[in-house]
This record gives sequence, structure tokens and C-alpha cells, in this order.
Amino acid sequence: MIIQAWMREGGVIAATNALGVGLDVPDVRAVIYAGAPRRLRDYAQESGRAGRDGQKSEAIIVLRAGEGGVGNTGLEVEMVEYICGDACRRSVLNEVMDGQTDRASCAGPGEEVCDVCQARGLGAVEQEWGSGDKEFAVMEDSNAALAESEQGRRREQQRQEWWLGRYLESWAESCVSCRLTYDGGFRHGVEDCPRKEEQTEIRTRIEARAGEIQRLVTAGMERFGGCGKCMVPQAYCGRWVEVAGDEGQFRLRTGADCDKERVLFEVVAGFQDQAPELFREEMKTRMGDRHWDGKFEGREAWKRMGKRVKWGRMETNELCILFFRLS
Repeated sequence: MIIQAWMREGGVIAATNALGVGLDVPDVRAVIYAGAPRRLRDYAQESGRAGRDGQKSEAIIVLRAGEGGVGNTGLEVEMVEYICGDACRRSVLNEVMDGQTDRASCAGPGEEVCDVCQARGLGAVEQEWGSGDKEFAVMEDSNAALAESEQGRRREQQRQEWWLGRYLESWAESCVSCRLTYDGGFRHGVEDCPRKEEQTEIRTRIEARAGEIQRLVTAGMERFGGCGKCMVPQAYCGRWVEVAGDEGQFRLRTGADCDKERVLFEVVAGFQDQAPELFREEMKTRMGDRHWDGKFEGREAWKRMGKRVKWGRMETNELCILFFRLS
């Protein structure tokens, strides 16, 4: 009865996503989400309920501060890419819904230009030149090629940042020794480990090595390369909060502590103990043969792991990248 009254009288209706199933109301003008949908495919199908009469409509996602970014690991990577706004929004949708991967911008005739393409000036260019002009066609090809290259680079950065967040959360919830040595469950803490006794020797080695790695790497850590305690990028550490209106700047969160304090050190130590060949190859890739002698005693190499590096859109350190590669 409520839905029938809404369809008859119009206005606003608040509902779960179940309302979209089988709904065919042609003059819906806006679909507003309280929080980001987890899957982009669901978002595309549900928001498509608006504007079926061919008139202009809107799909709006309302986010809390800090929600929806690369650190939000509850969202699929495509949804993160769509929200982040570095790529043409229509190209991200087309790739998910139609498998089209060669599109870089909103360039189709009669298409509403997304805000990302508006910021690039593509809408203004099309209006000035006209889509049929030869000059515009050349300019469009050039801009599209440049945008596609830049878009591919940015999207790869977003994927890597998203996966880094997933890896950090996953390892933080894992028993490192069980995850590296056992095919069964590993989602438990050290104290709750069902193989606590049989894993004692391995765990003791990993923890001792992790402590030494922590001591050496933090001694050589450069400023702004991550949290000074856990070395995780500040965007992923519960000890830090982003400064509103100042992208990329963080401040200490009052009363908070690291929620991933030992993750990088224990995971890297675990791989060195249980997967030495893989560890050695990755370490050589990061440090080079002359800086890594294949032994734990390569202290200078460990100190160099604290070096600050620019990785995609964030600043981090060599140890964090090694963790990412191993994971």
C-alpha cells in the first residue's frame, strides 16, 4: 500500500535496496544512497531505476567523512575506483557492466558529462568545437589517448592501495605462523591458537626476528614515511586521522593507538623464516644485490627499509612495499 501510494502521489520514499527489484516507475528523478553500496554492479542496476522516461536524473551517494576511500575495505575495488573520482565514472561503469576497457572519457553524442570529465574540460571542448569537426576529432583522439594512459596509471594505483588495505586488515586478524605453515584456519590470535604448542618454536623465531627487524628499520625510518610505531601508512593506521580539508595530511587521534602495531614486522619475519627464497628475491628487488647479502645480519639493508618512498598517491616506506609484494 505504501509503494502504491508513492507511485500514485510521488514525493520521497525511504527504503532498502529491495525496493528496486521489479520497480518500473518511469519518472524517478533521483536515487540517494545513505552510504556507499558495496558492489558497483548493484549500484548501476539500482540507480538505473531513475530517469527511465529519458529525462535527466541523478544518483547520489552520501558518505560520512572518511568513508568510501581506499582504506574502506568493505567495498569492492571497482566501487572504490568509481567513488575516488580519478577516472571517468562512465568508463568505470562500462568496464564492469559491459566489459568495455577502451573508453577513457564521456565522449558519446548526447551523453551527460561526468564531473571527472568536466574537471578535465572535455565537456567544454566538445561544446566549443562540435563533435563533427575534424579538428575536434584529432583533439579528442589525442586527449583520449593521454587520458587513457593517465587513467590506467591511476586506476592501477587505486587497486594497489585498495589491496594494501585488504592485506593489512587480513594479516592483522591472522595468526602469522599458522597462515604461513598450515592449510587450515588461521583467523585467530596467538593466545587462541589451536596449534599453540606445536607452533611454539616457529612463533618464537618469528617474534624474535620481528623484534630485531623493528629495531633496525625504525632506527633508519625517514619522516613522513608512515606511522612511527607500526610503519603502516597513516591512512591505514588507527592512530591517525586525516585533517579535514587538507588531503594527505594527518594528525594523531586523541587516545588512539596502533591497531596494526606488529603486522609489517611479523609478516616480513614470517616470510623470511618460512619462505626464504621468495623473501630473498623480493629483498634483492627492493635493495639490490650489493645491499643484501642474503643473511639476517645485513643490518644496513634493514635500515634502508625505513627509507621514505612515494607510492601512488601516498607516501610510505620500503618495508611496507616489501610487505605488499610478499602478501
